[in-house]
Amino acid sequence: MTRPLEGWRIVASVAGEPGVIVDGLRAAGAHVAVARLVSIAPTSSPSSLAAAVRGLAAGDYAWLAVTSRAAVAALAAAADALGVSLAGAPVRVAAVGASTARAAEAAGLDVALMPATGGTASDLAAHMPAGEGRVLAALGNLAGSALADGLQARGWTVDVVQAYRTVEGPPLDQGLRWDVREGAVDAVVLTSGSAAARFAAEFPALPATLVVVAIGSTTAREAVAAGLTVAATAQQPTPEGVVAALESIRRDVP
Repeated sequence: MTRPLEGWRIVASVAGEPGVIVDGLRAAGAHVAVARLVSIAPTSSPSSLAAAVRGLAAGDYAWLAVTSRAAVAALAAAADALGVSLAGAPVRVAAVGASTARAAEAAGLDVALMPATGGTASDLAAHMPAGEGRVLAALGNLAGSALADGLQARGWTVDVVQAYRTVEGPPLDQGLRWDVREGAVDAVVLTSGSAAARFAAEFPALPATLVVVAIGSTTAREAVAAGLTVAATAQQPTPEGVVAALESIRRDVP
């Protein structure tokens, strides 16, 4: 099996338990340390989330648009708390990428649309068909208006619900801090704009040998805005996309 990142030391940002990105990096041969730069917290509006879940179960929406696994998990947890089931809910799901789609399918939802390219809220909106029904957009507290604006431009009536909040993660491990500052890490993989902002704040000066890779264009833009130099951006927000971005850099690094 090809292991293009054999021996590379990589820090990967995560919001919870290590997921498929970390698994993919390790399968490619990298030594991976996880940094919980951000954490996922419950919504600040549980009553609104509960009402949205009831609407999904009742068939009030033609589509559910989700841009993260965290949103799907929050919907499923709210459904469990209410004693309702999302499995078989009469709604089509538009998922931003494969990881989100898998989470939705695991919750028993019917994933009817997933963009083949991209991986941003704007990409998701652009791939949606035109329509006049209602769409529920389940998002985090830091989400912008790109998804709702894009869906409204295609004729849909959009209800936005805050499914979860992204907050600052716990203090970083001192050993990890030392490794990053002293050049004992080859690369850092940032998986969200909020993680990029925290990383930049924690490490205002980085070794010249450390390269920064973003999981997508939105994360890359926010990383640059935070003062980081992004060496590569994954073409797809998948393990394969991230590994390919790192591999392209490694070819040029002694």
